[in-house]
Amino acid sequence: MADLDLAPRPLAANGSLATTRAAVAVLSLLGGTSRGSVVLTEGEMDGLRELYGFTREEHPLLQSGADFALFRHAEQDGLRVVAVLARCLESGADPVRLVLGLLADAGYNVQREDDDYDAEEPHA
Repeated sequence: MADLDLAPRPLAANGSLATTRAAVAVLSLLGGTSRGSVVLTEGEMDGLRELYGFTREEHPLLQSGADFALFRHAEQDGLRVVAVLARCLESGADPVRLVLGLLADAGYNVQREDDDYDAEEPHA
């Protein structure tokens, strides 16, 4: 297998991938929820819960189970979305950058600067 030259991705302080540079800043202050090599802010987790119809559970064990199911749905949809985007991206490109740009161009409230990762910042 050849080494793939990947475009920079934003890294949290713990070395996990974050969604955006803004998320890295929030994670450095408030922490987040990790799944594999990705860490999400609490706001991002709330967005996923709302999208997939999950609610917060009062008991930590129940919340852990609910989050596990939530991540399974998000991982499945994420793979589907990236497979579609792969037709439009160059090898190694970051699909999140494309999605952020498309959402901003369509008038959605996203931080456009989040798709401009600085070379000097930690990244994968």
